Amino acid sequence: MKEYKVDKAGFQEAVQGSTLVVADFLSPFCGPCKKVHPLLEELESRYEGKFRILEVDITEESDLAMEQGVLSVPTLILFRDGKELDRNIGLPNPKALEKLILKHLG
Repeated sequence: MKEYKVDKAGFQEAVQGSTLVVADFLSPFCGPCKKVHPLLEELESRYEGKFRILEVDITEESDLAMEQGVLSVPTLILFRDGKELDRNIGLPNPKALEKLILKHLG
């Protein structure tokens, strides 16, 4: 199983580079959050090597969540070269999530 979890210290380095990064801000107590990650993993396997997933637990990394303006979970923030490209707040349906990611792959 891949390791997706990242902390504040490793976050800035993790979102650098030309590969699209989807940062999944979540809480282990959030029901919708538990549904987002499997959707992301399915898309990651379908578009292998095209984007990476980061998982940020806001209960452990509240400072990072505040820095990124995350006010509710789940929140997905898409990055490339350290810059935010897009964000989704709430549980996206699978087609909307795929469309969001594809928008920034090409």
